[in-house]
Amino acid sequence: MTHPERSARIRLIRTPHVVTSPLGPPPVAIDEIVRQPGLPAASVQPVLLELERSGRLSRHMGARVALL
Repeated sequence: MTHPERSARIRLIRTPHVVTSPLGPPPVAIDEIVRQPGLPAASVQPVLLELERSGRLSRHMGARVALL
């Protein structure tokens, strides 16, 4: 595995934690989550979808989400 491949893999492993760290009961704009440093923007929606499917996330008006 090359260095860029390893770096990309590490970022993907960290993605769920990075996505959930700004979340809590008050709704947060998805744009704020995407702006987290080192977060691949394309990986935010799949993580949010999995949280929603597991019943741990609620969606709110204005493209905002909150943990339940």
